[in-house]
Amino acid sequence: MAALRDPARRRGAAIPLADLPTLSRAGARTRAIRLLLAAAALTALAGAALGARGLAPRRTTLIPGGRSGVVVLDLSQSVDSPSLERIGAILRGLVRADRPVGLVAFSDVAYELQPPRTPARELVPILRYFTPGPGGFPPNPWQPAFRGGTRISQGLELARSMLARSGIPRGTVVLASDLDTAGTDETALTRVLVALRSAHIRLRIVPLQASPENRAYFARVVGNGAFVGSATGAGPVRSPAAGLRATASLPVWLLVAGALLLAILAANELWCAPLDLPRRAAA
Repeated sequence: MAALRDPARRRGAAIPLADLPTLSRAGARTRAIRLLLAAAALTALAGAALGARGLAPRRTTLIPGGRSGVVVLDLSQSVDSPSLERIGAILRGLVRADRPVGLVAFSDVAYELQPPRTPARELVPILRYFTPGPGGFPPNPWQPAFRGGTRISQGLELARSMLARSGIPRGTVVLASDLDTAGTDETALTRVLVALRSAHIRLRIVPLQASPENRAYFARVVGNGAFVGSATGAGPVRSPAAGLRATASLPVWLLVAGALLLAILAANELWCAPLDLPRRAAA
């Protein structure tokens, strides 16, 4: 009992460890490294999680964010049922995007159906004319005013003047058409296409079963980049909404965040692995 009460004797009963101060410093250093690595891993993980929330595929609205625009619809007699169905897909996409937009319908003449900055929900009543029923598509109310010819310049010029009248600089015009304009319209069409470019109005073209020759004409004047759905606008449209989806690509920053997490885990294994002490032999 006396030996237990004597501090000196208690110290003598312990196992002497000469490297204890050194191990204490190493342990403190290891704890500090682990805390730094854990903080870095949590930061990288939180940043990747927040950024990944915006990576889900989204439908393109055809009209970029921060811009106002006008959709120009070709309702001439040459536009067939699949094309009408795709026009319906375009309008439904605009309604879902809830972005204000103007609307023009044209054949040989053009009509303003709604001015720029009109709420997209105002397109809902029009959708029924582009939704097939048991008997096909219902007759649209603009058909009696169209005499069957096609003058694309009329629709684009009206859209340009609507944007100018509304004081919208650098707007967007979306043309949904089979691009089959009358031969007498080509000079006026070229003139209005050049005017759109000079006014910094972005033109986006949704070709509705357009022939290669008609696509080639627009590609020469406005470039292949104006087409929606493919780089060249070539090839058949397989579904009404084809070309109207935008998929999110894998960003470089997400790859960097993953590499950073792997580097942190590797550093943890390198610097913070437990000591490999030899086992004491059994007595």
